[in-house]
Amino acid sequence: MSETPDNVTGKRGHDPTGCEGCYDSAMHKLWYLLLAVLVACGASSAQVKNARETQYTAPPATLFAEVKPVIEKDYRIVRTDPGALSYQTEPRWYTPEGLADHAEGGNIARLQENSINLSLVVTFPQVDAGQHRVTVTPIILRKPGISSKPETLDRNDPSIPGWVGGKVEGLELAIYEHLKSYAATAPAGPSSTAPTPAPAPTAAPTPIDPGSAATSPGPGEAVPTPRP
Repeated sequence: MSETPDNVTGKRGHDPTGCEGCYDSAMHKLWYLLLAVLVACGASSAQVKNARETQYTAPPATLFAEVKPVIEKDYRIVRTDPGALSYQTEPRWYTPEGLADHAEGGNIARLQENSINLSLVVTFPQVDAGQHRVTVTPIILRKPGISSKPETLDRNDPSIPGWVGGKVEGLELAIYEHLKSYAATAPAGPSSTAPTPAPAPTAAPTPIDPGSAATSPGPGEAVPTPRP
C-alpha cells in the first residue's frame, strides 16, 4: 500500500537539516515584530495629540481611581501615590525588537545586547481650575553591550526603537477612551481669552532597580527560553 507524500497531505515531514522548530520560532518572532509595528503606527498623530491635550472636569480622586484598571490591563503597578496622583508600572526588559527579554536569576548581563528596560509613570497635572490632564512619561534604560549597568535614555533619543513610543501612545489612548465621558467640552469658535499656561514640570520619577524585573513577564507575555 503506497503512502501519500507529505507535500500532498499537508503534514510536515522530517527536516534533514535538523532545524524542524526553526520555522515556528521564526514565525513567532515575525508575528511579534508585526504587532509592534501595528501598535506604533496604528494611532494617528491627531488622535495622540487629542488624548494628550484633553482636559477632564472630574475630581482628581475620581480620575485617579478610574485610570488604575486601565493601566492594569497590560501592566503591573508597583508604585501608587494618591497624594501626588501618580502611578508607576513595573520596569520590564524588552529585546531591541520589542519582545519580552528575561534573564535567569535576574542577571542583567545575560540579557540581549541593547535590550530596553521600560517603565511608565502616569500623572494627573492640574492645567486649569478644576481641570486636569493625564500624562504618561516613560522611564527608558538600555543595556549597552555586555555591561550589567544600564544607561538612562531621554525619551527623544533618536536611537530608541519606535515600539517604545507605541507603548506610550497605546496607554495614552486607552486612558482617553476610558475617561472621555469626563472630558471638558471644547469652546465653540476662537476664544478671546488668554491661553492656559502650560503646567509646571513635575520632578522626574525615581527609576526602579531594573534588575528586579529581569525575570518578571508581563500579562499575556510568553517567556522565552533563557540563554546560557
